[in-house]
Amino acid sequence: MPRETRFTTRQAVDYLNQTGFPVSKPTLERWRSQGTGPVYLRIASRILYPQSSLDEFLNGAAVIPARLSARQ
Repeated sequence: MPRETRFTTRQAVDYLNQTGFPVSKPTLERWRSQGTGPVYLRIASRILYPQSSLDEFLNGAAVIPARLSARQ
């Protein structure tokens, strides 16, 4: 089974911009620190965004990061 494409923060910004959703790297980083925005993976010290999470974000799918749902 093929592995899903995962993007670095810079690649995620490029992907979102190419699909018509203008966003900057600092904005994506701020969303991540606030627990909003697209779902991401933290693998060791790397941050990766699965393409499916970016697509869900673009399509307006409600995604609640785990740390936010734990607070409610």
